[in-house]
Amino acid sequence: MAMKSYPPNTQMDEILNILNLIFTGIFNFEYILKQIALGNLYFSDGWNVFDLIVVLASDTGIIVEQAFGVSIGTATTAIRTFRILRILRLIKKAKTLKLLIDTLIFILPSLVSTGSLLFMGLFIFTALGMNLFGTIRYWSYTTFGVNFSSFQYSFMLLMRCASGDNWN
Repeated sequence: MAMKSYPPNTQMDEILNILNLIFTGIFNFEYILKQIALGNLYFSDGWNVFDLIVVLASDTGIIVEQAFGVSIGTATTAIRTFRILRILRLIKKAKTLKLLIDTLIFILPSLVSTGSLLFMGLFIFTALGMNLFGTIRYWSYTTFGVNFSSFQYSFMLLMRCASGDNWN
């Protein structure tokens, strides 16, 4: 996932595809060994079910891509992201990491409230910006994508201003 390059390098893409097949094979082998060793107890652990879903999704992506020649690049990237989540198993063993994750889970409701308040403020200022500045003609700083002519453009402009992302 972190090996994407622009402009695309075909040799690197081939190597990454081969590595994807190798890791998918390793994950399939791990699933088979665990299924043989644990039997029906395999499905009693939530992490094992999560691993099975990741393995099946990876296998499905490879089969669709190889059999039909359809590239599902974005979905494949999402599946690879779920592979990284397997690292979260280490939380059980690392006490300080578990404390940090528990704290994060504890503050999530207040983060949702804060995010909702921020969204509501941006929504209000978007509507206000459309009413006040929606008819201003384009010039050096207001262009096709940076204006208050529609809700989408207004909201994105205010997000750019709020995040400090290249606004003048």
